[in-house]
Amino acid sequence: LDKGEDFAKLAKQYSQDPGSASNGGDLGWFGPGKMVKEFEDAAYKLKVGQVSDPVKTDYGYHIIKVTDKEEKKPFNEMKEEIEFEVKQSKLDPAKVQSKVEKLIKDAKVEIEDKDLQDVLK
Repeated sequence: LDKGEDFAKLAKQYSQDPGSASNGGDLGWFGPGKMVKEFEDAAYKLKVGQVSDPVKTDYGYHIIKVTDKEEKKPFNEMKEEIEFEVKQSKLDPAKVQSKVEKLIKDAKVEIEDKDLQDVLK
């Protein structure tokens, strides 16, 4: 890297990570909490195009290159998505299942598909 070699080429050649080596080290987009803290801290400090010094984690050593960053959207653009995620996280699957069963029973719906009948029992 110090001699100007291509990051992706070197990652394909030397990376020991089977999940990213074949992609030239590309991990794709990731947000907070998706990687171990040491890795995230190092990655978020970098600007687009920058390469990190070696970063030690429980998984070994990593060299990180930031190829792009997702622009943060204003709150008013994210509000509906945030509300949906919060509501989804509060749903109790057992209560949802019970409600669906009650609605089907009250509506006198006949389910002809055997597999679907088994799921809704």
